[in-house]
Amino acid sequence: MAQIEDRDCGVEQRASSVRVRPAAELRSVHESVIEYYERNTPFFLRMGEGGNQGHIHRGVWAPGVSSADQALNYVYSRVAKRVDGLMQRPLHILDLGCGVGSGLRYFVKRGVQITGVTISPTQAEMARRVQSPDNPLGVSVLCADFSSANLPECDLMYAVESLVHANALEPVAQNISRSLRVGGELIVCDDFLSRPDSHLTKSEQCIIDCLRTGWQIPSLNTWDSLKDIFEAEGLELVATENWTPFLKLDRWRDKMLAMVMRVGGGLPFQNPLWGSWKAGNALRLTLQEGLTQYRFGIWKKVR
Repeated sequence: MAQIEDRDCGVEQRASSVRVRPAAELRSVHESVIEYYERNTPFFLRMGEGGNQGHIHRGVWAPGVSSADQALNYVYSRVAKRVDGLMQRPLHILDLGCGVGSGLRYFVKRGVQITGVTISPTQAEMARRVQSPDNPLGVSVLCADFSSANLPECDLMYAVESLVHANALEPVAQNISRSLRVGGELIVCDDFLSRPDSHLTKSEQCIIDCLRTGWQIPSLNTWDSLKDIFEAEGLELVATENWTPFLKLDRWRDKMLAMVMRVGGGLPFQNPLWGSWKAGNALRLTLQEGLTQYRFGIWKKVR
């Protein structure tokens, strides 16, 4: 098992998994997420697990998955099953945190109206190139913060590795509930703490803070905290799965990154890419040690 050491990070510790942020700090977090993706998106597309196909999320090697393409599209295939189960037509889908448009490309071929939302102008420009001559409904892309943007009404929305970037989960849940029609569904695939910050040791808290800071994910919280926040907004959890066992955490690039971090992880570089590398190594450690989980869930709006 990988060992978690204090030297892997060196950022300010937090006492709980959810905290109220001052207005000035909220602006800072918002801007840092934009900078993170503006600076790092080109690298993700060159060197990421699925960057050559426009994916900047992880592949899920669930039972029956036999290729990288299937692994990278696995979450979309699961969303598609819920789309097929909805009776009303035409459907309007929202992709919260659409990146450069891999999900838009997947669903536009299914003849549905889809709107992507990303906070990054660079990603929005790339996502707007996704079109299909066979789909008259087309694709729309909003360059905005999905926590506060005026989102259109929709029948289904999904968020893949994006909710953790929100300043706080409560405004996101409120905005989602306003946009989602009653009977509609929200699908989330993301990282979650296995237990609250207050239950972590000093070294565990240190590496979690390294992950939060390097990946700009202030809303990395427990699954139960997300469930409670969504339920308060009329969203009822109908299905959940732990996908952590389906991730590949020991690839050659993971081993190389771990080696780099053992040598230079303590260096005080202030660079979005270096911070992302440190956070990527921290995530691998937390997943292996059971501090975090990669989970999938479906909520239905009941009121």
